[in-house]
This record gives sequence, structure tokens and C-alpha cells, in this order.
Amino acid sequence: MAMQNHCIALNIIPKLKFLPRYAVFLHASVLFYIEDNKSFRIIYSKNNTIMKNKHQKKQSNTVKQKAMIEALIFQTNWGIKKLYKNPSDLISTLVKVELEYIIELNLFEDLLLLKMFIENVKSVFGVEPIAEYGDFNRSLVALALGIGKVNDIEKVGIPIAWHELLEKKILCIYYTNDIRNTIVDYAKHNGYNVSTFLGKPIIKLSKIFVLLERAR
Repeated sequence: MAMQNHCIALNIIPKLKFLPRYAVFLHASVLFYIEDNKSFRIIYSKNNTIMKNKHQKKQSNTVKQKAMIEALIFQTNWGIKKLYKNPSDLISTLVKVELEYIIELNLFEDLLLLKMFIENVKSVFGVEPIAEYGDFNRSLVALALGIGKVNDIEKVGIPIAWHELLEKKILCIYYTNDIRNTIVDYAKHNGYNVSTFLGKPIIKLSKIFVLLERAR
């Protein structure tokens, strides 16, 4: 390969009618460095460093994603056992199918971040999203993660499909009127990407926009 690139370089040089005193020509796998009109050096650079860095970054992202997926599955199954004590085969199957769909849609990171946000708010202010309000209450995974809240888990029924949730673009979580603005300020001051939609605060995640709504 190096000899082939060397030949390419040598074939290009004579075709140039004017050669600048100093010039660098980049090729996919060879670097030309022309010192003057009469002499030149050819430095081979197969971009090994660049390719290696890209490969390492890809591997790092893959490892990170795998860890997040495993965390989502573990925390969901843990949450389901707390909700149902002894979940039936049907519930276990529904959860498994929903998890697979969430992973396919690359929503695992957003759900973990949202879970962390809700847990932090609970830790700091002692409040949780209002039960039976919002868009996450028909998702077994969201309920297991504490993102959704219901009064009676046995009345949840068939989980909503996530593509239906995503079609809504913005999903709601409700807090009481007296604490909602404080939670919004907390999100702003703790690195969350907070914006507004029609004058209402939303947290922008990678694929999900969450509206922090107030219950009146």
C-alpha cells in the first residue's frame, strides 16, 4: 500500500506546472510535503492515529450505551417487583416487550436522566410527581422507574405504545402549584436544558421534551 501511494505521489508532482515553495497536499493515506520547485519529501501517514481515536470513541460509546441499557433493565425489574410484589408472567412479558421497544428507540438514556431528576427533586424537596396526572402513567417501565405515578397499580391496564407518546412531542409531569416553580429553578441551576413552550417550562432531553406542569 505504501509503495502504491508513493507511485501516486510521484505521478502527481510532474503534472503540476507551478509548485509553491511550501505546500501540503492531503490524500486519504499519504501526505505530500513539497519544499521547493526541485526537491520534495513524501511523508506517509495512514491516519492511524485518527482511525484509532475514532475506533476508541466508538468502543467507548458502545460500552456506555451497554451500561445504560443494563442499568435501565435492572432498575425497571427492581421497580416492578416493588410495585407488584410477585409480578405475573403477563406483567413480566409486557415489561420485557416495552423495554425492548424503548431500547430500540434509543430512549434509555433519557429515561435514566428523567428518573435521576425526579429522585433528586424528591431528595431535595420531599415531593414526587402527582399520581394519576401526566403522560407516563400507562407505561409500566415509567411506573417502575418512578417517573409515572398511579394510586392503584392493578388498574393500569395495557401499557401505551411508546411511539404514541413520542408523537405527542412534549410529555407532561405534574407537580403541585406551590412547588412547581421551585423545581423549575432547581433544574436550571443543576445543568438541565430548560426552555419554554407557550410560556411553560420544559426540560429538553435527547429525544424527549418534558413539560413541568402545575396541578391547579
